[in-house]
Order: sequence, then C-alpha cells, then structure tokens
Amino acid sequence: PSRHAISMGGQTNKRARTGKANGAAKPALLHFYRKPALSASAAATLLRKTKADPALEAVAAIDTEFCFTVELAAELTADEAQALTWLLAETYEADCTAPTSFLAAGRGATVVEIGPRLSYESPWCTNAVAICRACGLGKVVRIERSRRYRVTPALKDKAREGFVAS
Repeated sequence: PSRHAISMGGQTNKRARTGKANGAAKPALLHFYRKPALSASAAATLLRKTKADPALEAVAAIDTEFCFTVELAAELTADEAQALTWLLAETYEADCTAPTSFLAAGRGATVVEIGPRLSYESPWCTNAVAICRACGLGKVVRIERSRRYRVTPALKDKAREGFVAS
C-alpha cells in the first residue's frame, strides 16, 4: 500500500459531516481514534531509530494512535453506532477508543498522520467493510486506518519531512 502523509499539525475530530456540493449529497464521515497505535517496545524502537537521524536527535517522545476514517452512505442509528464503536475498539480496552483524538498538538509538539492515499482503497479497508456488512452495518461504505504520531518537541518543516520519510 502507498503511504501518504495525510495531515501535519494538530487536528480535532471531524464529527459526521454531510452536505451538498453541486447538488449532490456528500457522504458522511466519522472519525474514531484508538490509542496506542504501537506497543511500548515498538514505540521505543521508533524513538531510538528517529534519534539516530542527526536532524531528529532532539526528539524526546513519540506518542501514537490510530485514526479510523469511516465513510457512510447514511447516518447510523444509535445501535449501529454502538456496534461500529465496538468493532473498532480493543477487546479489553474499550476506553482507549473515542470520537476525539488523544493526541493534542501544541507549541511543544507536532502531530503527523500517515495513511493510505485518499484515492487508494487498502486491503485493510476491504476486510473491515466486509466485517461491518457481516455485522449488519451495511451503511459503512469505506473505513481507512491511519497512524498518528505526536512528536515532542515540535518539528520544523525539514525535520517533519524527514520523520515522515523514515
């Protein structure tokens, strides 16, 4: 799959959005966030490898989360929304999944999101949509998963590009 930096900088949750553009209804989008995206050992390895780059040696911490972008054909009922949240949550850590990001960007941190290009439907998406349909969530058209990284301290443009490339 093609990796692509989706966003750089802080981003708040984009709740379900619907609207009309050129007379056509736009699909609704939901965002769910789950932390962490990497195990403690994988995050430590990423930090070590990041610090090995001279342009990134000042990085002190990297926090992670998954972002699930869900495209809907129509709004979900309360029961359907609960089922979708259950599917996206970790089995024993349901409180680690939320409709808002766990990673707040500020002056002292940079948030970078890396995931598939918008024009590319990943194999993960194909499987996730099939599971949703099997669970009666036929309104789910597409789900893409991206990784979000909060890097402390904040990165300048060149360092951010180096981080994304690594």
